[in-house]
Amino acid sequence: MKKFAFAVLALAAVAVASAELNVTGAWKGRMIFDKRLETSAKTKEQKAAVKKVLEDGSKVTVSLTLNKNKTFTAIVNFPDKTKQVSSGTWSLKGDEVITRTTQREGKAIPTKEQKNQVMKVDKSGKQMVRFFEEQPGMGVLFLR
Repeated sequence: MKKFAFAVLALAAVAVASAELNVTGAWKGRMIFDKRLETSAKTKEQKAAVKKVLEDGSKVTVSLTLNKNKTFTAIVNFPDKTKQVSSGTWSLKGDEVITRTTQREGKAIPTKEQKNQVMKVDKSGKQMVRFFEEQPGMGVLFLR
């Protein structure tokens, strides 16, 4: 009886472990915008500024690599051909990938300035999205 109970528990543990999403590897991202940003602008100047942000932002791409050792590297490619490289650690909790940037452009970020950033992963494990708390209506959609 004890062997049977152990076997059932072992199978349950395998099922739970295999149900965990595998998010390691390369991801390609692009900026996404809430369409309400366009209608929120009231003045001519605001409308022009929003239009420019949307045009420029649509040209921004992000390459994200989540390594098996729970580190990551992100490269943001801007329309003017400049790049910003960030790295740090990541963890997986359910359907959320939580990143913590510890370096930007090769320079350490002070611990008190580091923040957790949450990305939601879809059930297939092929899409992930991060919305910016500091910029409502904007985010990055990652695919692989």
